Amino acid sequence: MENRLPLNPFVDWERARSATGAMPPASVIRQQNEMPWEGLLELASFYLSAGMDADGKALLAGLPTHPLALYWRAWLERSDPQESQRLLAQADDQPVGHAFAFREEMLPVLRWATATSSHWRPRYHLALLLHHKNRRAEALALVRALADRPEEPAFYALRALWVGDGAEAERDLRRALSMDPAEWRYPKLLTQLLIRRGEAASALSVAEGYVRARGEGKAPIMDMLLAKTLLLNRRYADCDALLSRMQIIPFEGSTDGRALYWEAKMMMAVDAFGRKDYKLALRQVQAAAEWPEHLGVGKPYEADIDTRLERYLEHLCRGGGTRRHPLLPA
Repeated sequence: MENRLPLNPFVDWERARSATGAMPPASVIRQQNEMPWEGLLELASFYLSAGMDADGKALLAGLPTHPLALYWRAWLERSDPQESQRLLAQADDQPVGHAFAFREEMLPVLRWATATSSHWRPRYHLALLLHHKNRRAEALALVRALADRPEEPAFYALRALWVGDGAEAERDLRRALSMDPAEWRYPKLLTQLLIRRGEAASALSVAEGYVRARGEGKAPIMDMLLAKTLLLNRRYADCDALLSRMQIIPFEGSTDGRALYWEAKMMMAVDAFGRKDYKLALRQVQAAAEWPEHLGVGKPYEADIDTRLERYLEHLCRGGGTRRHPLLPA
């Protein structure tokens, strides 16, 4: 197995155990990923499910500040009430930001923690786990019962995602934003909520306020949302100007930058056409057909590009607003 799966953390652990004959520290496991704590939690879960509690505890001890690891250790030490309570209190003090409860094995742990501790954090973790298991009504009841007790913005953002698009969600997102104005995720969620509700002016206020306070380029997702809200508020020239200053790194499925650019140019063309400035309208239509590299979207093959709307508007512009397209009925 060592030759076949040299990077498997199980191999690292068993190799260290065999070499020393004793329980090694969790640091012997090589982790090079975005969430190294999840590798330790998964390996600990494996050993605990196999009845090898000593290994599981040693691995969990390698995560001294991770709340789920601490709750698990507290639960495993139930036979020693003093140690269990010490670990439980320590778990209650840890921020929830990078803890994502989803393992079935954690369910009895977190139910015990909520029964033993009055703190809001184990209830948050339990709600997250229940929601992942599609027990959404139970999860929502848990977070609603906490009211305004939690002091972390992540809690309010989570609850806002579960309660629909009404006033309750908006209130929670505005509270999260007020608690951490520098975090881009909260104004993003709030702006998207307001867009879904058709409140374009309010959405623009949120997006514009964040970008002005932090500066363009600090949170590209918020820059993109600002461009979208400018478009929704018919500020086409401002949207176009913002997009011209953006540098979007291409990523899989990336089309938003070019879609916003196209719509802004086309609507500027429509505005110019309505003012009978056909030359300007024609320039905007021609610009809409471009695929600026800085917007992070590659140009497809010509055969895959639908330019019927551009060609129709161009035809009207060249006719001074009076020529009908030959394919349209008289």
